[in-house]
Amino acid sequence: MPPFPVLPPLPTPDDILAGVINVFAAGSYLLSAPAGLVGDLITAAGSLLP
Repeated sequence: MPPFPVLPPLPTPDDILAGVINVFAAGSYLLSAPAGLVGDLITAAGSLLP
């Protein structure tokens, strides 16, 4: 055992950038999924109308 606590390596700028991109990708997916579902419902309802 080392006499001092071993800190995990600090994230590099590349790691931070990848994390930010992942957050934005997940957020945009979560925002676009309901919008796509609503669009599908509107399209289906429109196809049922004469």
